[in-house]
Amino acid sequence: MPVTVFVGVSVDGFLARHDGTFDFLNVADGIPHGFEEFMKTVDAIVMGRNTYGVVQPITPWPYLRRTRVVVLSSRPDEIAAGDVTPF
Repeated sequence: MPVTVFVGVSVDGFLARHDGTFDFLNVADGIPHGFEEFMKTVDAIVMGRNTYGVVQPITPWPYLRRTRVVVLSSRPDEIAAGDVTPF
């Protein structure tokens, strides 16, 4: 089973700011980043609880409805049911 990693990082190599946000990945500027193409090639997304906390309020939901989203967390009761599978 192949595993692919799609990660956005800042120029200094960090995945997020100190407060956990990744607003430096401004998708509203219209520049393609390959995310849509990537999503068409995967069956599932695995992310940590902190990343889920950042992307959960985004509307529309950034992941295709056919894509299973698994959130790794020691607090699965804090994860919204329906769109994701807590693990």
